[in-house]
Amino acid sequence: MSLDLYARLLRNYILLSLLLILSCQIQAQSALKLLIQEKDQSIFWSKINAEKNKIVDNQKDTATFIISKNQTLDSLCRIVLKTFREQSYLAASIDGLTFLPDSSALGTFWLGPSMRLVHLKPANPIVESLLNATRTRLHRYQDAPLDYQEILQLERRLLVQAENNGYPFAQVFLDSIEVLEEGKVSAQLQVNLNRFFSFKELKIIGDVRLPKYYLPNYLGLHQGMPYSRSRVLKLKNQLQSLLFLETSSNPTVTFSGSEATVNLFLKKKKASRFDFIIGILPQPNNTDGRLLLTGSISAAFQNALSLGERFSIDLERLKPETQKLDVSAAVPYLLGTPFGVDGQLGIYKRDSTWVDAQSDIGIQYLFIGGDYLRILWENKSASLQKIDTAQVLASHRLPENLDYKQNSFGAETSFTRLDYRFNPRKGWSLLLKSTAGVNRVIRNNQ
Repeated sequence: MSLDLYARLLRNYILLSLLLILSCQIQAQSALKLLIQEKDQSIFWSKINAEKNKIVDNQKDTATFIISKNQTLDSLCRIVLKTFREQSYLAASIDGLTFLPDSSALGTFWLGPSMRLVHLKPANPIVESLLNATRTRLHRYQDAPLDYQEILQLERRLLVQAENNGYPFAQVFLDSIEVLEEGKVSAQLQVNLNRFFSFKELKIIGDVRLPKYYLPNYLGLHQGMPYSRSRVLKLKNQLQSLLFLETSSNPTVTFSGSEATVNLFLKKKKASRFDFIIGILPQPNNTDGRLLLTGSISAAFQNALSLGERFSIDLERLKPETQKLDVSAAVPYLLGTPFGVDGQLGIYKRDSTWVDAQSDIGIQYLFIGGDYLRILWENKSASLQKIDTAQVLASHRLPENLDYKQNSFGAETSFTRLDYRFNPRKGWSLLLKSTAGVNRVIRNNQ
């Protein structure tokens, strides 16, 4: 065997041995034993949850924790310390960790004093304005055990208020912290707003064609408005309610100078349809062999004119002399305003007996996300085409259906808070409609 080959084998053997030794040293510990100071013992056992933290040995001066398979020594120490720090013992610590031959770890637990927040005040008028905007009163945090989770919630509340009012890079923190005797703490609540940002524009990246005013009105993001993080986070869900487009990626924001540009990654989605059925039937009571053309047409168009409009028509004639027609159309954001117009028409003819007609036209005031308030005019009418006068004279009763006309004005409102409008799993939807008008029965000349 050559010296080079022997040297390589020896080097590999040494490396393998070192790896085995290291793996034995860093293998997961099976238990953590904590020595508890005599002055801390009563508080320790009253605050710790022995069952939850898997304490198997609860001697007065020693607590032994089992380290589960999905746990590490470090994570268990953090859990134990978190238990006490959430109960105002912020100085709690585990010191002097050593490893014993039985694969357990031994350390000393120090509890420290119970922290009490005796003085908390706003550092400047900016903090006071944010506190007023969130209706937060600092006195509820004073002269009480210092709960750092509550302090974090307070800071988060102020941070959200700042982020939604033009300051996406604001910072909220405790400043001038002083620890006095017996664990008493004094601090100031500080806010650094940093640079103010306003919305510049909505930038569409994709093949969707819409008027420039459509998405700013629909999403509620207009040029010059203070930047709002919550509005940006809602964009994807709001866009899902538009049938004629879909998002190819999450919206992003580009900050430049003091302006924020929202990038929307949109592509066209096939939302229009055109269906028809055509049939031929022999005409009843017809001896010359003529055939009757029957069928139905159903069509719906979304954003066909790149105005965000919708139009639908349903025409049906499946039986002789029975016809049905339904037409509806809507155009939102007329001339860039939050107003839109819509209308519907429905006609139903039943054999040669009667004809029903219903129509309405309305003006909508559109809120963010498609909610609306609508003022409408509605017209309904019915006309008898054939009356059995002999039956009327014999029974001395009018037919069930009479000629009438009904004109009414009303209001309609719709608010929707669904996770997905077309296939919701949670949320709510509200539709209210009220009309008032005049109903007149018309004399039939037959």
